[in-house]
Amino acid sequence: MDQPAIDFETVFILTANRDHAKRDRDCLKEFIPKTVMEFASGMEAMDAWSFHKVDLLLLDAGLTDMEGVKFLRLMRGDVNGALHAYRQALELTPMDENIYFNMAKAFYFLGDKERSLERLRQALSLNPGFLEGRTLYEKLAGSPWPVPADEPVPERPGAQSGALRDD
Repeated sequence: MDQPAIDFETVFILTANRDHAKRDRDCLKEFIPKTVMEFASGMEAMDAWSFHKVDLLLLDAGLTDMEGVKFLRLMRGDVNGALHAYRQALELTPMDENIYFNMAKAFYFLGDKERSLERLRQALSLNPGFLEGRTLYEKLAGSPWPVPADEPVPERPGAQSGALRDD
């Protein structure tokens, strides 16, 4: 059974990392959005947001002037809104450690340490060398991530349907 086509008019990509921007553009190729706008600055993206009807936002943890969670909180007004956006982002890029890391920070702000650690484990399983993830994991778990940072990144498994239930 064929899935109905998803039609995106305008997509915003927010990242300060050129490699992540390229990856996000590559992921969008099959959807053929009419407009794709790329920003490294959260403030620039917020300014542009007011002039466009944005159908999809692909957001990285690191922007030049703020973290991704802060951007979403400013745009959506709450952490639960940010979590909803991250869940949608996982549908497009389920193997992106940055999304899991951002979810971990959002759960941390909600006071849910266990869910935060669970998302950090997912991020670090995808990329054991992810320094920001390792730092936050150590802060919350009270011990370092058990896999050495210089160990080769394991094969990334396929998306796990139903693996995330945050409601």
